[in-house]
Amino acid sequence: MSDNLLPPSDHTSQLAFVLLSSPQPPDAEAIAAALQELEPNLPIQIAEDETDKTEEGDVVFLDLDQELRAMIALMPVPVPNGEADEGVEFSLAALGSDWKAAPHEAHYVVGLIGFDELNPLDRMMLFTSLLAAVVKSSNATGVYWGNAGATHPAEFFLSVASDNSPHSRVLLWNGLSIAREDETTLSLLSLGMRQLDLPDLLMVVPEHSHDDPIGMMFDLLCYIIDRGEAIPAGETVGRSEDQKLTVEYVPSPIEGDPEVWRVDLTS
Repeated sequence: MSDNLLPPSDHTSQLAFVLLSSPQPPDAEAIAAALQELEPNLPIQIAEDETDKTEEGDVVFLDLDQELRAMIALMPVPVPNGEADEGVEFSLAALGSDWKAAPHEAHYVVGLIGFDELNPLDRMMLFTSLLAAVVKSSNATGVYWGNAGATHPAEFFLSVASDNSPHSRVLLWNGLSIAREDETTLSLLSLGMRQLDLPDLLMVVPEHSHDDPIGMMFDLLCYIIDRGEAIPAGETVGRSEDQKLTVEYVPSPIEGDPEVWRVDLTS
Protein backbone atom coordinates (compact mmCIF):
# COMPACT_ATOMS: atom_id res chain seq x y z
CA MET A 1 0.00 0.00 0.00
CA SER A 2 1.28 3.48 -0.80
CA ASP A 3 0.33 6.98 0.21
CA ASN A 4 2.00 8.26 -2.97
CA LEU A 5 0.66 7.76 -6.47
CA LEU A 6 2.64 7.67 -9.68
CA PRO A 7 3.05 10.96 -11.58
CA PRO A 8 1.12 11.56 -14.78
CA SER A 9 2.33 9.62 -17.85
CA ASP A 10 2.44 10.48 -21.54
CA HIS A 11 -0.48 8.60 -23.08
CA THR A 12 0.20 9.74 -26.65
CA SER A 13 3.01 7.23 -27.21
CA GLN A 14 3.06 3.44 -27.28
CA LEU A 15 6.31 2.59 -25.53
CA ALA A 16 7.43 0.24 -22.78
CA PHE A 17 10.71 -1.06 -21.42
CA VAL A 18 11.64 -4.74 -21.25
CA LEU A 19 14.14 -5.22 -18.42
CA LEU A 20 17.14 -7.49 -19.12
CA SER A 21 19.41 -9.35 -16.72
CA SER A 22 22.33 -8.50 -19.03
CA PRO A 23 22.76 -6.70 -22.37
CA GLN A 24 21.50 -8.92 -25.18
CA PRO A 25 21.06 -7.79 -28.80
CA PRO A 26 17.42 -8.26 -29.87
CA ASP A 27 16.93 -11.39 -31.98
CA ALA A 28 14.72 -10.24 -34.84
CA GLU A 29 13.89 -13.74 -36.07
CA ALA A 30 13.01 -15.04 -32.60
CA ILE A 31 10.86 -12.00 -31.85
CA ALA A 32 9.05 -12.30 -35.18
CA ALA A 33 8.40 -16.02 -34.61
CA ALA A 34 7.10 -15.45 -31.08
CA LEU A 35 4.88 -12.60 -32.27
CA GLN A 36 3.50 -14.77 -35.07
CA GLU A 37 2.45 -17.40 -32.51
CA LEU A 38 0.38 -14.80 -30.66
CA GLU A 39 -0.86 -13.02 -33.80
CA PRO A 40 -1.12 -15.75 -36.49
CA ASN A 41 -2.93 -13.51 -39.00
CA LEU A 42 -0.51 -10.60 -38.71
CA PRO A 43 1.90 -9.98 -41.62
CA ILE A 44 5.41 -9.69 -40.15
CA GLN A 45 8.57 -8.83 -42.04
CA ILE A 46 12.00 -8.00 -40.65
CA ALA A 47 13.12 -4.62 -42.00
CA GLU A 48 16.61 -5.78 -42.91
CA ASP A 49 17.72 -2.43 -44.33
CA GLU A 50 17.03 -0.59 -41.09
CA THR A 51 17.91 -3.23 -38.50
CA ASP A 52 21.29 -2.00 -37.36
CA LYS A 53 23.67 -1.15 -34.55
CA THR A 54 23.65 2.41 -33.23
CA GLU A 55 25.97 4.19 -30.81
CA GLU A 56 23.62 3.26 -27.95
CA GLY A 57 22.99 -0.36 -28.95
CA ASP A 58 21.30 -2.68 -31.42
CA VAL A 59 17.95 -1.80 -33.01
CA VAL A 60 15.47 -4.13 -34.73
CA PHE A 61 12.50 -3.04 -36.83
CA LEU A 62 9.59 -5.26 -37.84
CA ASP A 63 7.18 -4.16 -40.56
CA LEU A 64 3.61 -5.15 -39.67
CA ASP A 65 0.16 -4.65 -41.13
CA GLN A 66 -1.41 -1.28 -42.03
CA GLU A 67 1.95 0.51 -42.25
CA LEU A 68 2.66 -0.43 -38.65
CA ARG A 69 6.23 -0.81 -37.54
CA ALA A 70 7.61 -2.30 -34.33
CA MET A 71 10.90 -1.10 -32.87
CA ILE A 72 13.06 -2.95 -30.36
CA ALA A 73 16.16 -1.03 -29.30
CA LEU A 74 18.80 -2.25 -26.85
CA MET A 75 19.89 0.19 -24.18
CA PRO A 76 22.90 -1.40 -22.41
CA VAL A 77 22.12 0.39 -19.13
CA PRO A 78 19.37 0.12 -16.49
CA VAL A 79 16.23 2.24 -16.81
CA PRO A 80 17.28 5.67 -15.46
CA ASN A 81 16.33 7.09 -12.07
CA GLY A 82 15.03 3.81 -10.64
CA GLU A 83 11.69 4.27 -12.43
CA ALA A 84 11.29 0.56 -13.12
CA ASP A 85 11.72 -0.27 -9.43
CA GLU A 86 9.12 2.33 -8.44
CA GLY A 87 6.51 0.64 -10.64
CA VAL A 88 6.81 -2.76 -8.94
CA GLU A 89 4.33 -2.09 -6.12
CA PHE A 90 1.61 -1.16 -8.62
CA SER A 91 1.64 -4.50 -10.46
CA LEU A 92 -1.13 -6.88 -9.53
CA ALA A 93 1.60 -9.53 -9.29
CA ALA A 94 3.02 -7.73 -6.25
CA LEU A 95 -0.25 -7.72 -4.33
CA GLY A 96 0.09 -9.78 -1.17
CA SER A 97 3.61 -10.88 -2.06
CA ASP A 98 7.16 -9.74 -1.40
CA TRP A 99 8.09 -9.77 -5.08
CA LYS A 100 10.71 -7.24 -6.04
CA ALA A 101 12.12 -6.48 -9.46
CA ALA A 102 15.29 -8.47 -10.14
CA PRO A 103 18.31 -6.26 -10.80
CA HIS A 104 18.61 -5.42 -14.48
CA GLU A 105 21.73 -4.31 -16.31
CA ALA A 106 20.07 -3.31 -19.58
CA HIS A 107 16.69 -2.84 -21.21
CA TYR A 108 14.92 -2.77 -24.54
CA VAL A 109 12.87 0.21 -25.60
CA VAL A 110 9.89 -1.37 -27.36
CA GLY A 111 7.56 0.77 -29.41
CA LEU A 112 4.85 0.80 -32.05
CA ILE A 113 5.17 3.33 -34.86
CA GLY A 114 2.39 4.42 -37.22
CA PHE A 115 -0.54 3.12 -35.19
CA ASP A 116 -2.86 6.06 -35.92
CA GLU A 117 -5.25 3.91 -37.97
CA LEU A 118 -5.75 1.37 -35.18
CA ASN A 119 -8.49 1.80 -32.60
CA PRO A 120 -7.17 1.93 -29.02
CA LEU A 121 -8.19 -1.63 -28.12
CA ASP A 122 -6.61 -3.20 -31.21
CA ARG A 123 -3.47 -1.17 -30.61
CA MET A 124 -3.23 -2.33 -27.00
CA MET A 125 -3.80 -5.95 -27.94
CA LEU A 126 -1.08 -5.84 -30.60
CA PHE A 127 1.37 -3.99 -28.38
CA THR A 128 0.84 -6.52 -25.58
CA SER A 129 1.58 -9.36 -27.99
CA LEU A 130 4.72 -7.55 -29.17
CA LEU A 131 5.95 -7.10 -25.60
CA ALA A 132 5.25 -10.75 -24.81
CA ALA A 133 7.20 -11.81 -27.91
CA VAL A 134 10.18 -9.69 -26.86
CA VAL A 135 10.05 -11.09 -23.32
CA LYS A 136 9.84 -14.67 -24.58
CA SER A 137 12.83 -14.27 -26.90
CA SER A 138 15.19 -12.65 -24.38
CA ASN A 139 16.61 -12.88 -20.86
CA ALA A 140 13.91 -10.52 -19.65
CA THR A 141 13.24 -10.14 -15.93
CA GLY A 142 10.25 -7.83 -16.22
CA VAL A 143 8.33 -5.21 -18.18
CA TYR A 144 8.16 -1.58 -17.10
CA TRP A 145 5.04 -0.18 -18.76
CA GLY A 146 4.99 3.49 -17.82
CA ASN A 147 1.54 4.23 -19.25
CA ALA A 148 0.17 1.30 -17.26
CA GLY A 149 1.80 2.67 -14.13
CA ALA A 150 3.44 -0.66 -13.29
CA THR A 151 6.41 -2.97 -13.61
CA HIS A 152 5.35 -6.59 -14.13
CA PRO A 153 7.54 -9.70 -13.62
CA ALA A 154 8.36 -11.51 -16.86
CA GLU A 155 6.63 -14.77 -15.88
CA PHE A 156 3.44 -12.96 -14.89
CA PHE A 157 3.47 -10.96 -18.10
CA LEU A 158 3.83 -14.04 -20.30
CA SER A 159 1.19 -15.98 -18.39
CA VAL A 160 -1.41 -13.23 -18.67
CA ALA A 161 -0.55 -12.29 -22.26
CA SER A 162 -0.88 -15.92 -23.38
CA ASP A 163 -4.66 -15.44 -23.11
CA ASN A 164 -5.39 -13.31 -26.16
CA SER A 165 -8.37 -11.58 -24.53
CA PRO A 166 -8.72 -8.03 -23.23
CA HIS A 167 -10.44 -9.45 -20.14
CA SER A 168 -7.12 -11.05 -19.18
CA ARG A 169 -4.72 -8.49 -20.56
CA VAL A 170 -6.39 -5.64 -18.69
CA LEU A 171 -4.34 -6.91 -15.72
CA LEU A 172 -1.21 -5.86 -17.63
CA TRP A 173 -2.62 -2.59 -18.94
CA ASN A 174 -3.33 -1.24 -15.46
CA GLY A 175 -1.27 -0.75 -12.40
CA LEU A 176 -3.28 -0.67 -9.18
CA SER A 177 -2.75 2.00 -6.55
CA ILE A 178 -4.12 1.32 -3.06
CA ALA A 179 -4.34 4.23 -0.64
CA ARG A 180 -5.98 4.80 2.72
CA GLU A 181 -9.04 7.05 2.82
CA ASP A 182 -9.52 6.86 6.61
CA GLU A 183 -9.16 4.34 9.46
CA THR A 184 -11.61 1.84 7.94
CA THR A 185 -11.67 2.67 4.23
CA LEU A 186 -9.34 2.17 1.28
CA SER A 187 -9.38 3.53 -2.25
CA LEU A 188 -8.35 1.51 -5.30
CA LEU A 189 -7.28 3.41 -8.41
CA SER A 190 -6.57 1.99 -11.86
CA LEU A 191 -3.60 3.59 -13.61
CA GLY A 192 -3.81 2.68 -17.29
CA MET A 193 -7.27 3.07 -18.80
CA ARG A 194 -6.43 6.32 -20.58
CA GLN A 195 -4.44 4.20 -23.04
CA LEU A 196 -7.85 2.99 -24.22
CA ASP A 197 -9.31 6.50 -24.27
CA LEU A 198 -11.35 5.55 -21.21
CA PRO A 199 -11.34 7.03 -17.70
CA ASP A 200 -9.55 5.39 -14.81
CA LEU A 201 -11.66 3.95 -12.00
CA LEU A 202 -11.52 5.02 -8.35
CA MET A 203 -13.27 2.53 -6.08
CA VAL A 204 -13.80 3.16 -2.37
CA VAL A 205 -14.01 -0.03 -0.31
CA PRO A 206 -14.06 -1.17 3.33
CA GLU A 207 -10.58 -2.18 4.45
CA HIS A 208 -11.76 -5.64 5.53
CA SER A 209 -14.14 -6.41 2.69
CA HIS A 210 -15.03 -10.04 1.92
CA ASP A 211 -16.47 -9.22 -1.51
CA ASP A 212 -13.25 -9.40 -3.58
CA PRO A 213 -13.14 -5.67 -4.37
CA ILE A 214 -10.10 -6.03 -6.64
CA GLY A 215 -11.86 -8.68 -8.69
CA MET A 216 -14.89 -6.44 -8.92
CA MET A 217 -12.73 -3.51 -9.97
CA PHE A 218 -11.29 -5.40 -12.91
CA ASP A 219 -14.76 -6.68 -13.81
CA LEU A 220 -15.89 -3.06 -14.07
CA LEU A 221 -12.85 -2.17 -16.17
CA CYS A 222 -13.70 -5.05 -18.52
CA TYR A 223 -17.26 -3.77 -18.68
CA ILE A 224 -16.28 -0.34 -19.97
CA ILE A 225 -13.78 -1.91 -22.38
CA ASP A 226 -16.65 -3.96 -23.82
CA ARG A 227 -18.86 -0.84 -23.94
CA GLY A 228 -16.12 1.11 -25.66
CA GLU A 229 -17.12 4.26 -23.84
CA ALA A 230 -17.38 5.72 -20.36
CA ILE A 231 -20.44 5.15 -18.19
CA PRO A 232 -22.45 8.37 -17.76
CA ALA A 233 -22.60 9.94 -14.31
CA GLY A 234 -25.69 8.90 -12.39
CA GLU A 235 -25.99 5.45 -13.93
CA THR A 236 -25.53 2.41 -11.71
CA VAL A 237 -23.26 -0.62 -11.97
CA GLY A 238 -22.91 -3.83 -9.98
CA ARG A 239 -22.21 -7.54 -10.10
CA SER A 240 -25.88 -8.42 -9.76
CA GLU A 241 -29.29 -6.90 -10.37
CA ASP A 242 -29.54 -6.15 -6.66
CA GLN A 243 -26.21 -4.33 -6.43
CA LYS A 244 -26.62 -0.76 -7.65
CA LEU A 245 -23.56 1.44 -7.27
CA THR A 246 -23.96 4.98 -8.56
CA VAL A 247 -21.28 6.27 -10.93
CA GLU A 248 -19.92 9.75 -10.29
CA TYR A 249 -16.98 11.67 -11.71
CA VAL A 250 -14.41 13.27 -9.43
CA PRO A 251 -10.96 14.83 -9.78
CA SER A 252 -8.19 12.26 -10.05
CA PRO A 253 -6.07 11.73 -6.91
CA ILE A 254 -3.11 12.18 -9.27
CA GLU A 255 -2.51 15.88 -9.78
CA GLY A 256 -2.92 16.95 -13.38
CA ASP A 257 -4.74 13.82 -14.55
CA PRO A 258 -8.28 13.88 -16.02
CA GLU A 259 -11.34 13.08 -13.95
CA VAL A 260 -11.92 9.48 -12.88
CA TRP A 261 -15.17 7.62 -12.39
CA ARG A 262 -15.87 6.69 -8.80
CA VAL A 263 -18.00 4.03 -7.14
CA ASP A 264 -18.38 3.63 -3.39
CA LEU A 265 -18.80 0.17 -1.85
CA THR A 266 -19.02 1.52 1.69
CA SER A 267 -22.45 3.13 1.44
